[in-house]
Amino acid sequence: MPLGVSSDDTGALVDFLEKTTSRPSFLIIYASPRPSDGLMWCGDCRRAEPLISEKFSKGSTNVRTVYAGTEVEWRTLTNPYRQPPFSIEKLPTILKVYENGWHRLVEEHCYDQQKLDDFVDRS
Repeated sequence: MPLGVSSDDTGALVDFLEKTTSRPSFLIIYASPRPSDGLMWCGDCRRAEPLISEKFSKGSTNVRTVYAGTEVEWRTLTNPYRQPPFSIEKLPTILKVYENGWHRLVEEHCYDQQKLDDFVDRS
């Protein structure tokens, strides 16, 4: 089952990520779905989504999911997810924030089950 999509603005997402907790916080950034067919315009996002959803489906992790926009919106350098502190360059990206800083899993690594498991499960 797909994860719910957050409607938080970028400021609220930063607050969510950086709040001090005993476990990491995650932000999953995907391409927005196309109005024509409801599928994300990014092939890597479509491929990664089922694995990511399954990994986070247990509900025991601090996680939010957002869409970075249409293809045109994403390609705009002023896209808020391209700006600090997110600084996303490719989709999908999973950000992990914990005591030791901000970390990311990007593009094809998001649908490599071993890399996804290692990224989410290690602190």
